[in-house]
Amino acid sequence: MTVKTNNFFVAMTNFPYSLEKGSKKYPCPRCGRKSFKCVVEQATGEYLPDNVGRCDHESSCGYELTWKQYFQDAPRERFDRGSRKMGHNIRTNSKRDRDKTISTRANGRTYRSDKRPDHLEEKHLLDTLGDYDRNAFVAFLLNLFPDETAAVWDAIKDYRIGTKQDYCVFPVIKRSGRFCKAKLIKYDRNTGKRVSTDKDPSSISSLEHFLKRDGSINDDFEKDKEVFFGEHLLSKYPGLPVGVVESEKTAVICSIEKGVFPEMVWLACGSGSWLNAARLRKIGPNRKVWLFPDADSKGKWIEKWRQIAKEAKGHGMHVIVSDIIEKNATEEELKAGSDIADYLIRWRENRIFEKKILTNQNENLTTENKN
Repeated sequence: MTVKTNNFFVAMTNFPYSLEKGSKKYPCPRCGRKSFKCVVEQATGEYLPDNVGRCDHESSCGYELTWKQYFQDAPRERFDRGSRKMGHNIRTNSKRDRDKTISTRANGRTYRSDKRPDHLEEKHLLDTLGDYDRNAFVAFLLNLFPDETAAVWDAIKDYRIGTKQDYCVFPVIKRSGRFCKAKLIKYDRNTGKRVSTDKDPSSISSLEHFLKRDGSINDDFEKDKEVFFGEHLLSKYPGLPVGVVESEKTAVICSIEKGVFPEMVWLACGSGSWLNAARLRKIGPNRKVWLFPDADSKGKWIEKWRQIAKEAKGHGMHVIVSDIIEKNATEEELKAGSDIADYLIRWRENRIFEKKILTNQNENLTTENKN
């Protein structure tokens, strides 16, 4: 029997994967509605990743990622699964290790993974969405973009930036919409710079830290370490090129500054050492990807990211490493580890300063003419 579902042609006796049978549906990676059918491996009942499947809202959403497309983007995963079917486990050898590869999701579905990352309930994210009058980072953005306040609030909404006490909350959300974790950072509302840990040792924290402390999650909560900040926007904006930077702050600022960059999806990796070709390949081969490494006096990060880009290109990705920092940074900026946001802030502040001068000059001329 062959079942036709949009672009899915599932021959039950010939193909190893199919849409899950029954009426069970999950949140769509693109529209967020509970209208998504997942793909399962017929022999084992295991699910492919959360973004593989089809949304039933064909006209208003139309999201679909077939299992064939998924394995084209992630050929290593296909090899791993084929090896397991032949009786080999190329990742683990002992029974204890093999047991670790089977995990159960909160909704009862099982999948195969080397790790068992936990996820946070959405209510913990919703609890942070507010109190923006005390959020120093939001205040800085509104001052930096006085004529683009709508764009600032759009970015806050897109990235789901929140507030926790004196912290700015940067949530990490998967393409499927699952809430993984959140970084908490204190900022100076005037400069937009992070509060130094020398002044405040607790200026960087995590939402998980607070949730463990009040008993909302277990002490052995396992973070998902494989997700970019902003990754959920890849589903919302499927056709746009991607910019990858190190810090969450930089990703947000770049997304607002439309006058310098074309329309892009901006992701942050958290640190230069976190990025590698395998993680980069999760973005998919059908987008142009720009990498913007931070400055450093020894050129360590730009060389590392060039090697990552070269490896990713070998897997069919279109990756370009920007050298704008390398070419334009002063010695002091290289030592300070400046990034693209520092240039945008300086450029923007100069524009605001120049605008104020022109405004004052026009006011003076107007006053003189009246006199």
